[in-house]
Amino acid sequence: MNTTVHIWQPKELKSELDEIEDIPVRKLNDDFAELDALLAGAMTAKADALKVKDARRRLANGHFPKEERSSVEAMITAWELKKEWLPAASVQMFSAQTCSNCGEVHYHFEGVYQRQIHKVSHTISRWIKSDVVANKGLPEEAKCEEFFAPVCACCSSAFEDA
Repeated sequence: MNTTVHIWQPKELKSELDEIEDIPVRKLNDDFAELDALLAGAMTAKADALKVKDARRRLANGHFPKEERSSVEAMITAWELKKEWLPAASVQMFSAQTCSNCGEVHYHFEGVYQRQIHKVSHTISRWIKSDVVANKGLPEEAKCEEFFAPVCACCSSAFEDA
């Protein structure tokens, strides 16, 4: 028993199939090259994220020698700035110490910091020690951290002779 199958295709579909067959192979290879580059970039980003995660864990557990610790912290900070945090402002940080004994308030300049906001959760901020050059072009802010001290230099007996 011989069976003959006839495939019916509407003219529109046939013309679309002819167009697909006419696509040069070079164009398809270019598209695959773009996809390969995208995949390679994603794999590199994933590897970097895993490297940072491992470095954070090892840093928290004290697995790095002191001389290597600062370079690992710098690597983590650079990755975070590139992937997780946005620079928002240049901040001059001050502390205000209020003496619980005499009530005097003493101000101290803590340094220049960069306020950063999280790329996803914009309500989350952090302050990273920075310098004026790294903060160039950012809006300027001042932040004052207030705390109480039981005694200050003015009312302490240790400073009476000084």
